[in-house]
Amino acid sequence: MTKAEQLKRHAPLKQKPFKSKAYLKWLHSQNFGCLVCGNTQIEIHHLDHGNRGRADNKCVILCPECHRGSNLSPHGTPNKWKELYPNVILEDIADKLFNEYKESN
Repeated sequence: MTKAEQLKRHAPLKQKPFKSKAYLKWLHSQNFGCLVCGNTQIEIHHLDHGNRGRADNKCVILCPECHRGSNLSPHGTPNKWKELYPNVILEDIADKLFNEYKESN
C-alpha cells in the first residue's frame, strides 16, 4: 500500500476543543446575569458536547434553574429549549462573550 493510500485510509486527527480555566473564571467574575431570566447566580452552559468535546469558548451564561431545571432548560427540556433558543443565536452570544474576554486581556 502506498503512502497516499495509507493517508486516505486513516481519518484525520480531531482538533481538540478550546479549554481555558481563565476564561471560565472571567465569565464568573463579570457579574453577568442569566441569558433567560437575569439571575446573577450563574452556571456556564457549554454548547458543544458529545464527540466534539466541550469547547470553553462556546458557552453561554444561565442560572441553575434555566440551565438544569425541568420547565425550560437545555438539560431539562432540550427540544423545547432548542425551539426558543436555536444554536445559531446561542453561538452568536457565545462568540460575543469570548470576543469581549479577548479584548479585555
